Amino acid sequence: TGLSSVLWEFGLLGGIALLGIFFSAYALSGRLLKKVMGTADFPAVVAARVGVVACGLSLFHSSYFVFDLAHQVMLMMFLGVIVGFSRKCR
Repeated sequence: TGLSSVLWEFGLLGGIALLGIFFSAYALSGRLLKKVMGTADFPAVVAARVGVVACGLSLFHSSYFVFDLAHQVMLMMFLGVIVGFSRKCR
């Protein structure tokens, strides 16, 4: 699975840090959804939140996260959307 590959490559602290990134992105997108409710940005934030959850669940399913560049780029895009909209809505 991807989590075992992450543990092998990054170690225990790196694995915990990676899970922390997923958790903080999910939490930030939840706070952001309250701010963009009813605006044109709402669907993009919902899609990014669902994408972060899907990428996080894929850690337990397959090793795409470690070995597939397209999967890594997709995750960075989701994280970028969340961070970009959170900076826009300050």
